[in-house]
Amino acid sequence: MMEGRPVTLTCSTDAKPAVLNFTWYKETGSQLELLQTGFTHTYVVSNPTHSTRYRCTAQNQHGQHNATIELDAQFAPKISSSCNKSSVITCVCEAHGNPSPKLEWRRSGNVLTNSTNTFIRNETLGSTSSKSILTIHQPLTDTDVLQCFSANTLGTASASQRFHPVTRTSGTETQGGIPNLQEPDKTTHLDSYCLK
Repeated sequence: MMEGRPVTLTCSTDAKPAVLNFTWYKETGSQLELLQTGFTHTYVVSNPTHSTRYRCTAQNQHGQHNATIELDAQFAPKISSSCNKSSVITCVCEAHGNPSPKLEWRRSGNVLTNSTNTFIRNETLGSTSSKSILTIHQPLTDTDVLQCFSANTLGTASASQRFHPVTRTSGTETQGGIPNLQEPDKTTHLDSYCLK
């Protein structure tokens, strides 16, 4: 089932005499959270957000019986990334999705792979998350855009990092009526924005 879309659970029984009541629980580890009890044999999960187990208990005067079901909430990737620039550029990208998303890096639209100047390390963080670390041992131009791209069968997501020089002018001073133009202070800034 899809994340965020309501789903109705139905508890079917065969009992004589008929079932007196149905009780619905949500399982969290070894703990049971009571959700609903009464004559209703259905339960609506209004906003499923992750994989969860539910239990139905049916009871008459002769006893009770349990049945469980696990909902597997699926969703398109959600992504976050950040970069640090020192002697090398290091970027980290994490994606969370179900089915588990794949990650790749692109430089100005071109897919990056491991090479002399580029190193990529991918990690799996559980069944629904992935992480990728990119290290670049070469300078980038002001037109370069680094993009982390993630995809699964339900959708895609990307996050981009752009490096560009920013020139700051500290102003002018006058000495004896002659303007003294100071050398601009050049620094490098990092822009980050997400594309979905």
